[in-house]
Amino acid sequence: MKSMKRWQRGVVSVGALVGLLVGAAPARAAVPFTLTEQATGGSKNVTPAADQYALGAILYEMLAGKPPHGGGTYEQVIVNICMKDAEDVRKHTPNVPESVWKVLARALTRDRDARIQSASAFLDELIAGSEGTLLAAAALLAEFAK
Repeated sequence: MKSMKRWQRGVVSVGALVGLLVGAAPARAAVPFTLTEQATGGSKNVTPAADQYALGAILYEMLAGKPPHGGGTYEQVIVNICMKDAEDVRKHTPNVPESVWKVLARALTRDRDARIQSASAFLDELIAGSEGTLLAAAALLAEFAK
């Protein structure tokens, strides 16, 4: 665990932008999942709504096959996160229900006070917006887990 030893030696400083995906190039791994308040003000501005942003970014990438914000450089991705809304996921995956996109858009909003405020509220909104397909998928997965 070479990376763990580097972490323990203090290579990463408090408030630094840190990647979420192990083994990926840093610019591709960390930046698309950075939220606006972290990019503009460091960790002191990060609230629990950051978790909902991260969930939204991960779900967006799962549905679209790409992160919600792109750019050719680290700096451009940060600017896009801070200045632009995420592109409608239905542009990449047209069969995503509009109601699911609205939940994603709310999770990915730059205004942290307008974001979904808890993981349970996020799940409730996704279930309601998925028109029953999310519950059916969960039941199918539960059967496979037996």
